[in-house]
Amino acid sequence: MRIALDYDDTFTRDPHRWLEFSNMMRAAGHIVYGVTMRYPGEADGMSPFYTHACDAIFFTGRKAKLAFMNDLDIVINVWIDDSPIFILQDAR
Repeated sequence: MRIALDYDDTFTRDPHRWLEFSNMMRAAGHIVYGVTMRYPGEADGMSPFYTHACDAIFFTGRKAKLAFMNDLDIVINVWIDDSPIFILQDAR
């Protein structure tokens, strides 16, 4: 299973628990991707726990997350996001 874990207001609300969750899922053979609407230049100041929790991090640059990941030929099975609208819609 491929899991997308949002950063702002999702991971940031409880980094330690999300890291535990991620470690548990990865130990079971799943892949955890960080998928954030941030631009790559906005990575400074992000929690190092996020880097440890994710197999890879993708910065969509305010583009809809589903389309962005599909363009990379990465199919996400489970989305974890506090603003699910941005899975389908670009931010303004």
